[in-house]
Amino acid sequence: MVSQENDAAYSYEEKIYKDGANIYSIAFTDPNNGWAVGVMDSYSVNSGVVFHTNDGGKTWNLQFKSGTAMKLNSIGFTDAYNGWASGMRTVGNTTFEISLVTTDAGETWEEQNQARLSAPNTY
Repeated sequence: MVSQENDAAYSYEEKIYKDGANIYSIAFTDPNNGWAVGVMDSYSVNSGVVFHTNDGGKTWNLQFKSGTAMKLNSIGFTDAYNGWASGMRTVGNTTFEISLVTTDAGETWEEQNQARLSAPNTY
């Protein structure tokens, strides 16, 4: 995970989470508060996850399970309260996308415009 060691430097340390999540994206809004998104290793239902840190990355707590089998692979925040997370899952030739939005620092997430994209048939 990412943690801040001083005012100017961030470091990366690989961690294995107690609940087995792979992390794909991390966003910090200040030196202490950050969010990370990923997927549970099992790729099972309820696998998209959001973690939060309020101590610069020293500890990370599971904040949200997406309730979807789609992995969350991107996260961003415009300020300390407003953020988004997105992800996808491909089944055969069809890709399903998900977008989640929060306005309360990740305490709750609302699903936005889930899309289904089909790959063109190629011969």
